[in-house]
Amino acid sequence: MFIPEIYDGYAFEKAVLGVSSTEICGEVKDFFKSDINRRCRYSHFIKAVQVVKDIQAKIGNWNPDEPATEIARALLESVKINLKNRRENLKFYTSVGTLLDYKYGADCFFILTDKNCEAIVTIDLTISRTKRRSKADIVLTADDLRDDRRYHKIMQQIADSLVRKVIKNRKRSKYLDKRRNYR
Repeated sequence: MFIPEIYDGYAFEKAVLGVSSTEICGEVKDFFKSDINRRCRYSHFIKAVQVVKDIQAKIGNWNPDEPATEIARALLESVKINLKNRRENLKFYTSVGTLLDYKYGADCFFILTDKNCEAIVTIDLTISRTKRRSKADIVLTADDLRDDRRYHKIMQQIADSLVRKVIKNRKRSKYLDKRRNYR
């Protein structure tokens, strides 16, 4: 995959996601400065994800089924290939400049839905060659996108993580249903 030599994190976000946290449109910036956002600033992760899902169209006209950039489309397709039979339920969201980015370190994320269970894998985009730890589930560097072997390994890691989380969430859901039935 062609990735130009990038020395700025904002430029890397722009290359991958088509928008950087410094360029988010006025409506989104206003939302995140609003009184509503102040109240949910310390909100739960799932609520932060829901807010991002609700404002996708305002973040660079992003479509989770058909991402805005060639790199993002390649990421989505690579993970879909690794998912095999669950690929139609995969979506890819951008969260740059949102609460999910600032609080949870997620510049973007994948959501896999399977039988009323959702699994989310967050990604931190970075230009740092040495960064391997993050609040996000996966750290993705420009070097990872340039090196085919590392790229495919990370795409497989994302797919595996999504499947594991779906299975775990399905088991948790069944357990909670059983507990409700006993009451």
